Amino acid sequence: MPRRVTLLLTCVLLLSVLWTAWQWLRPYQMGQASPWQVEEVSVRRDHGSVWVEVELKHRESLIGDEPPLCDLVDAQGTRMNPADARVSKDRKTCQIRFWLNANDLTREWSLQLQGENLLIKKSGGIVLKNGHRRTYRQTQW
Repeated sequence: MPRRVTLLLTCVLLLSVLWTAWQWLRPYQMGQASPWQVEEVSVRRDHGSVWVEVELKHRESLIGDEPPLCDLVDAQGTRMNPADARVSKDRKTCQIRFWLNANDLTREWSLQLQGENLLIKKSGGIVLKNGHRRTYRQTQW
């Protein structure tokens, strides 16, 4: 009997580890027509506000000297302009930073650039202590 329990618990643990790895490693779900791919999004709390940094990659070529023009837009049409944007030295990725109120993290957000809407975050809140940072590789956060 104890052997069956051990086997059952081992199977449950293995399934949990596989599901967690799949959740963590799956990429952002982008439209196939978009030449841009979201690599990851990091969020850092700074008192009542948050820094949201989106790392983008162009699927087909290197990025030019300037990052693409874009805005963060919620489902109600509220637009947030980037606070900072820069291209990496190897020109393979660019980082675009937005300054939001902590309450804004409960909404769904998309990145609008070059006629494309890239889903960044689905609706739902997160809890971060002041100074803490989290990195996401999918829209469910």
